[in-house]
Amino acid sequence: MLRLKQFSQEVVIIKPGSIITEWNGIASENMKKVSGNTVHSELVKKHVKMFERADGKMGSLPVLVAKTIVRAATVKSPKTRYSTGGGAKLILFM
Repeated sequence: MLRLKQFSQEVVIIKPGSIITEWNGIASENMKKVSGNTVHSELVKKHVKMFERADGKMGSLPVLVAKTIVRAATVKSPKTRYSTGGGAKLILFM
């Protein structure tokens, strides 16, 4: 487990994958507004499609992250890192 030596604090890292929240919609709208009509427009379109897929097929409910946090907080010897949610391991590998 990671430690913040200066404060004698232990740290556990939760690495979520695709979680169904309003974030994807907010990010998509802001990308389109800021970069949708620039040289980056094709990349913006790809990212918007990726966010749509993430919410649909790959996305997990937020409760999955909450359960992972509870598990990490209540086991005797937690792992340093927990990946959770749709595609988390693949996303972290990439």
